[in-house]
Amino acid sequence: MKKTMYWGLGIFLLIVSLFIDNQIIGFVTNLRTPFLDAAMMGFSSVFSRFVMFLLLTTLLFYDRNKRKWIIPLWITYFTSLAIVYLIKLAISRERPDMIALVVADGFSFPSGHATAAFSSLPIVYRSFKKMKLYWLVYVLLIAFSRVYLGLHYLSDVIGGALLGLATGILILKFCSRKK
Repeated sequence: MKKTMYWGLGIFLLIVSLFIDNQIIGFVTNLRTPFLDAAMMGFSSVFSRFVMFLLLTTLLFYDRNKRKWIIPLWITYFTSLAIVYLIKLAISRERPDMIALVVADGFSFPSGHATAAFSSLPIVYRSFKKMKLYWLVYVLLIAFSRVYLGLHYLSDVIGGALLGLATGILILKFCSRKK
């Protein structure tokens, strides 16, 4: 029941965010400072989706007992990216009409960075129990950076987070059954 409540809350937030996306963009634009600009660009580029999954792969590889989660991690990564690509083509939502701090092409919904980041959470929660909170903060910063940089609406990020979590959970369940 608790999980259903969380999914319901996530879907509710997604729906609400669709109505306040432009107000959130205006609010976040007012938060910009040179320090935050640099920090958010760092989260967006240095900690890109690929680097994040290479880092997780390395951490999983380091511990012999956790190596079994490398393949599910990469299946999750590539599956979530494929789903994002298909949804972006189907919905074709334009990126926010604001001054973006970095250049991005393609469509806006859902955020591929948020999807990839959140898809890693189920494996991190299972494999690195002491790192759970740190990783959650990390993926939230990645998601926020996408809005801050002017590349996505809040609804793009929430939609990506829900999609990533769902993909990660389903693939983890599927792979856990096979072991």
